[in-house]
Parts: sequence; C-alpha cells; structure tokens
Amino acid sequence: MRYKDLDSAMRLLVLLLITITICELIAFVLYKTQHYSYRPVVYHFSCVFRIMLVTAYFIKLLKPSGGTRLIVINVFLWLFAGGLNIVLLQPLNVLNTNMLMLECFSVITMSLYSVYWMIKNDKEEAIFVNAHFWIAVLWLVLFSSTFFFWAFIKILYKNHWTYMNIVLCLQGIINIIVYSGIGFVLFFYPKKIRVIEDS
Repeated sequence: MRYKDLDSAMRLLVLLLITITICELIAFVLYKTQHYSYRPVVYHFSCVFRIMLVTAYFIKLLKPSGGTRLIVINVFLWLFAGGLNIVLLQPLNVLNTNMLMLECFSVITMSLYSVYWMIKNDKEEAIFVNAHFWIAVLWLVLFSSTFFFWAFIKILYKNHWTYMNIVLCLQGIINIIVYSGIGFVLFFYPKKIRVIEDS
C-alpha cells in the first residue's frame, strides 16, 4: 500500500488508525504504571477525535455538496457534544459511556447509509470489490457489538454475571478481527479503493 495512492477518504482512515493506536498505547502505559484515574481522560478526548475523523471519512466518501463546510460543522458539533457531556454528565474522571453510545449509533447510521449509497451507485464493478464497502461492513460489525457491550456492561457488572469474562474476551476478539480486516483492505486493495465519481 502506498499512501499517495489512497483517496482522501482512505487517507483519513489511515489517520484514524494511527490515532487509535496511539491512544490505546497511552491507555496501556497508564494501566501498567497504575495511573488508572488518567485513563478516562484519554478515552474522553480520543472518542471525540475518533468520531470527528469517522464522520469526515463518510463526508469525503459520499461527497455531498458543501463537503468542506460539513467537515467544519462536524468538528464543532462533536467538540460541543463532548464538552457538554464532560460539563453536565460525565466529568473527565468518569468513563464517557454516553459519548461511546452516541458514537456507536452515529457510525452504525452512517455505515448503513453508505452501504445503501454504494449499492445504488456502483455501476462499474461488483460491490464486493469496493474497499469502502468492506470498511462500512466492518464498522457495522464493530460498532453494533460495541453498542450492545456498553449498553449492558454496567448491568452485567452489578449483577455479577457469570459469563462476564467471556463477553469481555469476545469484544476484544471482535476488535482484533475488525481492525485486522481494515488493515487487510488497506494492504490488498490499494488500487481498488475509489470513490464513485458519477454519483
């Protein structure tokens, strides 16, 4: 894969993967050094930055009119939502489950619409060789499972559910599979990555 061969949407995806890797490494270091109270701070900021990049990715992919303006609005909108959550609901020392749930709902919605858009507009080649299609499908898998996970995690913990460790492991496995799949798409489909020009 050569970075310059990627379209603008996929370049944002590469930036997203780098951001996620850095944030997870920071969170891991904080965990190993027993600075547990700082980990929620990392996730507060990484969640907002992550959803901004994902939204920008879909804007670049779908190319609506006024795309640049929409990206700017996207940045301010998510910064406002994240800030509001910190001030009114979940301060920096608390895990930002509200933003995680909102992120999941938003990515699921955008992924579903992008799949519909690609099926509707893909006239030149089969949908299954469109790399953006696979990215959307992988995100649907990841964020659907994440939505379920964060929706019920507190309830399961409070009730000391017997299979809690299994659920945690499954969620971790799904994360590994999805991000490996995204890496596979980026590595093996560089020449097939495109945005439909005749939409």
